[in-house]
Amino acid sequence: MSKATLKKHLQAIEKEDIINLVLDLYTARKEAKDYLEYYLNPDEKGLLAKSKETINKEFFPAKGKRRARVSQCKKVIKHFASLWPTAEHLAELHLYYVDDLVRVACFAGYKWYKMQPKAVVAFRDALQHVQQHCLQVQARDAVDNIMRMALIYNDFFYEEMFDAYITAYDDHGTDPHSLARYLQQKFPRK
Repeated sequence: MSKATLKKHLQAIEKEDIINLVLDLYTARKEAKDYLEYYLNPDEKGLLAKSKETINKEFFPAKGKRRARVSQCKKVIKHFASLWPTAEHLAELHLYYVDDLVRVACFAGYKWYKMQPKAVVAFRDALQHVQQHCLQVQARDAVDNIMRMALIYNDFFYEEMFDAYITAYDDHGTDPHSLARYLQQKFPRK
């Protein structure tokens, strides 16, 4: 059903029936409940903290074995994005996810090296979001931390991360506030 058809049907229904429909939807679907609760009380910082906690538990659980399910983390980010948060908070969540992913790929042992390509792709996606919304200055500290971890781990991983950055956003050094220029000064290529 298209939005136009839905709108046409909703206009034909009385106000009390629409209220009952929304209440039924609220009780029937968890996604609708989450959306309506966020719509009525938009606590973006609280939701961001909850999303970060969920991502962190995937990579660094308090108890039990590390699962590090990338698909689960992507679902958390997608759910957060579906509620239309500010671009800064969404960029912060993307970079937080990349930070945890890089920490696992770099420091969690031999079997986790398979996370490196996923970290590169996630880093590229996060940087594209940062560039799209002109958040380069706000993202510097997070990107600096991610690049430092990649450089500590090994040169090959750092090169891949830097190439992901250049692919996502490169102004060829023309913008004095660009991340490319900043990273080239801070972490010169060998």
